[in-house]
Amino acid sequence: MSEGFILPLPTHLERLVTNPTSRAAVDVEAMTAACALHTGELALSQGQTDIARDLLVSVIKLHKEERSYYVLKAKTLLAKLEPGVNVSFNVR
Repeated sequence: MSEGFILPLPTHLERLVTNPTSRAAVDVEAMTAACALHTGELALSQGQTDIARDLLVSVIKLHKEERSYYVLKAKTLLAKLEPGVNVSFNVR
């Protein structure tokens, strides 16, 4: 049984044709950032702030020259994680 339509080619052309290779179109950096961001969110929700911070900072470092969704999301989560230091200059 054949595996589909095979185009009959002259012998001198048939030797030049190969089977197509398998390809996966993936932006590896984007996939890495998405996974780190998701894992950082999970760590944050579980109270693992050190792990969450490390993962979110890694997203920012990976895309430091971009203002991508991943960087903006990581910065937003870091802002929630570290709301800042409140300093008072009142002397009692």
